[in-house]
Amino acid sequence: MEDIIKKAACPHVLRELIPRHNEPVIDGFYNLARLIGYAEDDRDCYLILQSKARGRVWHTAVGGYYFLTPLKGQNVLRGSSGEDWNDLWRLDQDLTRMGVPPTAEFEIILYDQSQLPERHELDRR
Repeated sequence: MEDIIKKAACPHVLRELIPRHNEPVIDGFYNLARLIGYAEDDRDCYLILQSKARGRVWHTAVGGYYFLTPLKGQNVLRGSSGEDWNDLWRLDQDLTRMGVPPTAEFEIILYDQSQLPERHELDRR
């Protein structure tokens, strides 16, 4: 995995996102979404998000999204089997019920600069 991270245009962003795979987030349009991957192109780095409202989208990693990790300890109830139910868990369950279940793999789409068309100087005669 470290080899892939080193090839990324924004390795610090990718390192931050991998452990957050499948976490609920709020996107820039205030939709509840699930983080399912990282992507990049020749202009930007992105979070790959899946939501009921917008489907699968690439959301800029520059900002405008909100991690909901602080909800992990909020309104905790202990289940009869010893499991903890908190607000972050509830949002995760809501996403699943809305048709946005967790994904098995964190998707990574790296930009390949060799795919750029050749650049030619303009003949300005």
